[in-house]
Amino acid sequence: MIEQALKLAPKYAEAYVQLAAAELQRAGLGWTENPEAGLKRGEELATQALALEETGANARAHALLARVYSSNGQFDRALVEADRAIEQNVSDAFAYALRGETLLWLGRLDESIAASEAAHRFDPRIDAASGFSLAMAYYTAGHYREALAAADTALARSPDQSYLHAVRAAALAQTGKAEEARKAADQLLRLDPFFRVELFGTRFVDAKFKAKAQEGLRKAGLGS
Repeated sequence: MIEQALKLAPKYAEAYVQLAAAELQRAGLGWTENPEAGLKRGEELATQALALEETGANARAHALLARVYSSNGQFDRALVEADRAIEQNVSDAFAYALRGETLLWLGRLDESIAASEAAHRFDPRIDAASGFSLAMAYYTAGHYREALAAADTALARSPDQSYLHAVRAAALAQTGKAEEARKAADQLLRLDPFFRVELFGTRFVDAKFKAKAQEGLRKAGLGS
């Protein structure tokens, strides 16, 4: 439908933004056999939207580029795009969410928490990825109760997101709630039977944060 809209209005920037968002969602959720191509296509579409110089669409296009670069591990570049989005729309929850996500992987935890909390203030229904970023930043900073609260809030809206159950299991384990942690780990494996502890947290630039993420999961009974 979006492609039909572009045939009718080839200079409609918002349509390019929505098509880019759809491509990135497919890539992020594993709904395509070639996620790298999906990320590239999303980047191209967001860039096309920016070329049309439509203020409202441009803010979202910059935020989508932030997601592309964050997914590729280009975190400094992602942060620049998230900040550009916020400059153009100071109440864009999606842009704040992407800023929080990027800062998380860079290990700038206090800034990440502030950005993700801002995203939730602007839009309490922001996507599960933002809920994960907030929960994971709290967890990594050692604020386990806050991590659990953030994970539970996100799970109330998105109960089938395995990565939320992962951070929940890790946080429960770190607070000594072994039985609850095992139950959370079991729920994680029901949703993602092929989950591998050694791949969790690998986007962190600092290896010590990756180690902490995996430590909690092993305490919850996952992995070797």
